[in-house]
Amino acid sequence: MKNLVVLAFAAGAISLSAISPVFADVATGKILAFDRKARIIVLEDKTVYEISDPELSMPEGLKAGDTVEITSDGEGEEGYGSITELKIVN
Repeated sequence: MKNLVVLAFAAGAISLSAISPVFADVATGKILAFDRKARIIVLEDKTVYEISDPELSMPEGLKAGDTVEITSDGEGEEGYGSITELKIVN
């Protein structure tokens, strides 16, 4: 009986995680450094973001010191995330 309860709980948790929406995170910060070729941006708070979507381009003229608004996939943990949208907001 105990195994049946555990199995039912696990099945319910899996089905809920499958229908849970993925939330995007939006962050605003000043660029400390970026690598246009590697498609990596580091904000002054040391958060690292990667532009992994090849269709998403970095804004022309983007430079260290620019304030940007970054929308990420929300899956980034421990100071690392993948960018889905990038805007300069100086």
